Amino acid sequence: MNSHGNVCLSPPPEDFCSLVGWTIIGCSSADGDFEGESGDIVKLYNVMLFELDEDEYQYAYLPTVVILAKAIKYKEKDLVLCELIIEDEIYDASRIR
Repeated sequence: MNSHGNVCLSPPPEDFCSLVGWTIIGCSSADGDFEGESGDIVKLYNVMLFELDEDEYQYAYLPTVVILAKAIKYKEKDLVLCELIIEDEIYDASRIR
């Protein structure tokens, strides 16, 4: 619990080791229900739109979403990978908008 008496959920510290080199590019709230299934579209209040690339089922209503990005070069193409931290899980995601 934090100083306000709220339960604080976050990924375990070892999960953050996989995020070395990633940059936080935004924070927003999901618009409505979130279930965390592969293929789900996550619409954010900041108008960003993502498709989840993996399953980590959890239910949340209007969860806070931390958006991370990492630029890579693959087969001579510049790509931007995205990860979303939602509740206490880290998701691979593809940015649609």
